Amino acid sequence: MNYIILPQSLILNHNGQTTTINKADGRYDRVIEKIKEGKLDEIIPLLSVADALCKRGFEVIDGIVHVDGDALPDSLSQRVLDFFNNNLPFEPLLKFWAKLKNNPSFNSRQMLFKFLEHNGHPITTEGNFIAYRAVRNDFLDKHTGKMDNSIGNVVEVSRSKVDDNPNNTCSHGLHVATMSYAQGFATGDDKLLDVEVDPADVVAVPTDYDGTKMRVCKFKVVAESKGLIEKPLVISSYAVVLEDALEDALEDECWECGCEVDRSVQNFCPNCGGEL
Repeated sequence: MNYIILPQSLILNHNGQTTTINKADGRYDRVIEKIKEGKLDEIIPLLSVADALCKRGFEVIDGIVHVDGDALPDSLSQRVLDFFNNNLPFEPLLKFWAKLKNNPSFNSRQMLFKFLEHNGHPITTEGNFIAYRAVRNDFLDKHTGKMDNSIGNVVEVSRSKVDDNPNNTCSHGLHVATMSYAQGFATGDDKLLDVEVDPADVVAVPTDYDGTKMRVCKFKVVAESKGLIEKPLVISSYAVVLEDALEDALEDECWECGCEVDRSVQNFCPNCGGEL
């Protein structure tokens, strides 16, 4: 293993293969740490994205990420690479993909990715995603004034009562949106909410709004919004978790086999060999 440290990147050479890692890459700090510790052999697994992803249930074919033989859409493939570069667990993405395939609407499955591309909506640890919603100051919906959107409530209607035609821009259904759209819909002392949505519960993404709002049949109110959530992964409100559970999981648990690992001692799982 040979390496050159430049002001904004690293150049590494192993077995005749050269890899450049920029400072923005989540692997950069880990590689620098290994160099300082003299553990050059532990850098090798970080160099091959394809090999690392294969250990986590993905397959890379001609540069495209696959799961169970299915090619992932471009935006989800990019999420996989982003999670890899930021050393985040992949189980939430696998859960997201499984839930998305349970959505009976072909149009919804395709258009959901356009929605997620706006503002980088976070994925949750249960494989759902976070969107935003404007409601009245008393947490009732702005349209009927009858639906209670209080924190922690699950708001649900029959899927059969939600208009699944994406060409109908304003129609029947529960509406969630990007932060910018929700802010524009709010007036006066209205509240903005963070809501968690199962990909299988997306019914329509209206075409005329460039993927900035959607109709769903169910969501859970997570919190009164504090603004755009920029983290790519957040703890699910549907899961029973302890405070700081996500950080604990990243530090002390292998997301491949579930065994506990002390990261202060090692960066590879002693049970399955997976990179942490």
